[in-house]
Amino acid sequence: MTWVYHGPAPVRSTGGTPQPMGNAPTTPADVIGFGEFEVDLRSGELRRSGVRIALQEQPFRVLARLLQHAGQPVSREELRHDLWPENTFVDFEHGLNAAVKRLREALGDSAETPRFIETLPRRGYRFIAPATIRVSGPARREVGSAAPTVVRGPWVAVAALLVLAGVAAVMLWLWGTSGGPWAAGETPGGPADPRGRTVTVTAFENRSSDPALALLGEQIAGRLVGAIAQVPEVEAVVDTPISAARAGSVPGAGRRTLSAAPLQIVGTLFLDQERLEVQCRLLDAATGRLLHAFPPFTAPRATPDEAIAALERRVAGAVAIHFDEFFGGLTIVANPPVIDAYREYRTGLEIFAWEYPRAVAHLERALERDPQFWLPRVVMLFAYYNTGRPEKAREQLSTLNLGRERYSPAERLLVDFLNASQAWQGPEALRVLRDLETLAPESLLVNHNIVQHSVMQNRPHAAVEAYDRLPMDVRTLRHSIGAFRLQVLMHALHLLGEHERELKESRRAQLYAPGRLGFIQAEIQALAALGRLDELHAAVDRSLVIPALSGEHVGATRHGDVMEQSALALRGHGFREPSVALAARAAEWWRTRPDAMARAASSRAALGRTLYLAERWDEAEQVFTVLAAEQARNPEALGHLALCAARRGDAARARALSAGLQQFADPELPGRHTFWRARVAAVLGEQQQAVDLLREALAEGEVFGLRLYHLPDFDAVRGYAPFQELLRPKG
Repeated sequence: MTWVYHGPAPVRSTGGTPQPMGNAPTTPADVIGFGEFEVDLRSGELRRSGVRIALQEQPFRVLARLLQHAGQPVSREELRHDLWPENTFVDFEHGLNAAVKRLREALGDSAETPRFIETLPRRGYRFIAPATIRVSGPARREVGSAAPTVVRGPWVAVAALLVLAGVAAVMLWLWGTSGGPWAAGETPGGPADPRGRTVTVTAFENRSSDPALALLGEQIAGRLVGAIAQVPEVEAVVDTPISAARAGSVPGAGRRTLSAAPLQIVGTLFLDQERLEVQCRLLDAATGRLLHAFPPFTAPRATPDEAIAALERRVAGAVAIHFDEFFGGLTIVANPPVIDAYREYRTGLEIFAWEYPRAVAHLERALERDPQFWLPRVVMLFAYYNTGRPEKAREQLSTLNLGRERYSPAERLLVDFLNASQAWQGPEALRVLRDLETLAPESLLVNHNIVQHSVMQNRPHAAVEAYDRLPMDVRTLRHSIGAFRLQVLMHALHLLGEHERELKESRRAQLYAPGRLGFIQAEIQALAALGRLDELHAAVDRSLVIPALSGEHVGATRHGDVMEQSALALRGHGFREPSVALAARAAEWWRTRPDAMARAASSRAALGRTLYLAERWDEAEQVFTVLAAEQARNPEALGHLALCAARRGDAARARALSAGLQQFADPELPGRHTFWRARVAAVLGEQQQAVDLLREALAEGEVFGLRLYHLPDFDAVRGYAPFQELLRPKG
């Protein structure tokens, strides 16, 4: 986690004369290559096999410094000076650790078995791979374990590495317009504002008759600046200059004014005999609108430290929530938490979907540190649902409902949405979400659920419109839910037949998250629709060399899943033979899994599904016969047995098994058993029965999706007018 962002630091150079970006020569840029990667120092780009890799500014600076001293130790102190200017007060340890972590993720490197970056305990880091420096001509120099070679290009000393043609180039490494993910002049989420996450803290006004409290007001402002340094990617400065004679008595204060920052903290001090009262308010600096007023903090005049420390924790937590794009800031959270509770919540949120037990442990600690902080309960609710523990999710929802009367209007709407979703009341959930969006238009959670629920109700136009109100950028993709939201967008585009944009969005997403299998899967679906089979098979092969993310998500994407969904997409777009071949390849992949994975029921079900798609009905039937015996209430196993019987021409057995599915109604998956019966009816050629059962399934709560387009079971009804009407987008 990156705890602070200050914008570009002053460019440093050990030689040469950097020029502004607009005056840079047009000769080719110097490039350093290592492994499959290249670092373009002039444009500030990291590329892998020619494809630009998204990397934030601070991790890029770390990489540049390590390459500058390839083979030699680089201390943490050196990196600190590179990343943050003097008189910057941040949690350097957290910030540097986060930068190195993100750099390793971009390189696919590991701290335990490093290819590129070696950790030197208690010292720093060392770049250990051979590297090639390519200057503006054909010359190359090798950089190995020896002292780095200094090669001077036509306008800057390459050895400096951090000289990236001025501050502008530092920012252009991600948002550059030549072949990058954004069109010329476009920036994600609007123009970049370096002060967008800056807070000014004004010295607290002394309203008492004791002039000595004026100094205390300045000290409180300085302490708040230090506390806010714990907030991810936020900078705080003291707005009122402090005299040099007294500066040493104000710990942690940045000594500059930035009155145009969007957030301002002001406060007042009162004295009632020997009782001190501290009042604090959070304001929108542009309008003066009150965003939050903290309850007064009181303490004995002689010993105010405990009250001030409590104020620091609460103010830092409020600032963190204000800038928290996931839920929507103080609009949704009326009573912000203390900062240590927020940090636990944020950690749990960032590993959500990949390490559920650890995520829940962090969220529980957030509640321990601040029992009134209810956001962790919402995230825990989703975690429990996603890991197949609905009873635990309902416990969290019940607790949230108990506090309803003290919630703000936005908070009540969010709980209303959760209640409607839990009851599978899709239209009501979507209505509540739209009301909530008017109060929290920048909430990633709200927008994601509008996109998702719109698709679930066959409203792909509405899904795309909602997504475009909060387009993709680094901010939205830092969360797992931001990646899920993008995958749902591509699902909507597929339903609408907008396959060129679907392909563009999937490939652009991979520049931000190159190791995410779900994005490659989306690319493959678009390629299937466009009939570009050579590219599709290349993408499948590419997916197989990407490590799958470890995690406990019940829907986590695995390599076999990518091949299965690719086979379905091929079949849905009329490519039967390539589909059967790819499904057979997926089945072989599942057969060759390590023993522990192969024994898992989910893996055996995946094997059975891919055998079924490969039209190997007898083998699929054997797999699902065993699963049905082990799991008496497994509608997937019984449904596939019915489908296999229908495929073999045993209509009587297929109908008998289909009728038995009626007993498998599951309140957690409403309509799923009816959907299976519709598939069986379609395979048997009972067109109207199949459509009637599909309508019934959707009315019961079954979600609309690409399965209706891709599953081979519906081949017999694709030209049937009532089926076509069922598929027609409703909005």
